[in-house]
Amino acid sequence: MGTRQVQNEEYGTTMYMPLDGGATRIGFPIRLDKEGGVLDRSNITVESLIEQAKRSFAPYELHFKELQWWTAYRGMNLGIMDSHNLAWKIFWYERKGAKADILDTYQQERKCVAEEVISIDQKLARFTANKIPKNSSTGLNSTFAKELNYAFFVKNWAFTMGTGIEYTESFLNSFDDGMPPGENSWPRPGQRGPDGWLLKYPKLQRIQLFMEMPQIGCFHILVFAGDLGRNINSLQSFAGHLHSDQAFWERYGRDESFKILFITLTMTNHVDKSLPIDTFLGAHALYVDAQEPDGAIGACHKRYGVDVEGQGEIVVVRPDGWLGYRVGLDNYDNIDKYFEKFML
Repeated sequence: MGTRQVQNEEYGTTMYMPLDGGATRIGFPIRLDKEGGVLDRSNITVESLIEQAKRSFAPYELHFKELQWWTAYRGMNLGIMDSHNLAWKIFWYERKGAKADILDTYQQERKCVAEEVISIDQKLARFTANKIPKNSSTGLNSTFAKELNYAFFVKNWAFTMGTGIEYTESFLNSFDDGMPPGENSWPRPGQRGPDGWLLKYPKLQRIQLFMEMPQIGCFHILVFAGDLGRNINSLQSFAGHLHSDQAFWERYGRDESFKILFITLTMTNHVDKSLPIDTFLGAHALYVDAQEPDGAIGACHKRYGVDVEGQGEIVVVRPDGWLGYRVGLDNYDNIDKYFEKFML
C-alpha cells in the first residue's frame, strides 16, 4: 500500500506505512519538553511516545491496540561508524604492524559518507517543509510521496544502518583478478557484510553469524566451503597452508588478529566418517549453513553471493564489518597477497 503522510502544524510531517499482519509503522519527529534538550532513550517512555504519536496525527485520531516495537535515534550510528573506522586502523598501525597508508583510508572512505549525509539531510528538510528538494524533480511516473518514502525509509535508513554505505576500491577493498566486480558477487568488497543464521558444530546450536564475529579489532575470515564431499581437498589444502611461513595467519598474529569460520552446507550427521574434519580444523570453528537441523540449507552462502553448487569461496571481513576481499577457495594463497599490500 506504500507510505502515507499526515501534515501537522506542531510536528510537521508524520509518515505511516501499513504492514503485513495488520500492524502499522509510524515515523514522526520527537518533541522535547525543554527547548534545546537532548534526545536520549533514558528520558523517553513508551507512554510519552504513544502520546506524541497521537498528537502528531492531529486532526485525525490514532488508537493503539498494542505497541510491538519502537526506537529513537539522533544520527549517532554514523558517528559510531566514523569512530570505529578510524579506531581499528590506528590499532592495526600501532599494534599489528600495518603501514601508515592505512590511516589515509579514513579520509578516503568517510568523507564521501559525510557529504552524502548532508545531502540526505537537506532533502529531508525540504520534504518535511512539503517542498521538492533543490535541483531535483519527482521524475516520470513518480510522486512526491514516493520520493519522500525513498529518501527517508530507504536512503536515510540504509545510511544510518550502514547497509547503504559502499567504499571505493582500494588496497583495503580489493577485488581478486579471478573474480571481477559485478552484480553476481554481492556483497562486494567495500560493502557491509550481512548477517545470517548458522548451526555450530558439533552440538548444532542455532546461532547468528554476527554473534560469532565480535568487533574486537580482528579480521574475520569466512570460509564458505559449500559441499564437504566436493570441496574437502581444497579445505584441507587451505587449512594446511595456514601454518606455513608464507601464510597471513602465521605472519600477522594468528588468533590474536584473525578469526576463521568454516561454513559448510553439509549436515554433520551426513558427513562421511572418512572425512578428517576434526584433524585439519584444529581450534577453528565449523558451522553448518542452516537455520535449524531440518531447515533450509544454504541461506548464508546465498546472502554472501556464494554459489551453493560451486567450489567455495573465502570472504575477508574487516574489523568494522565491511568486506575487504573475496576469492575462490582454490585460490586461497591470494589472501596472503591482500594483507601484504598494507602490512609490513
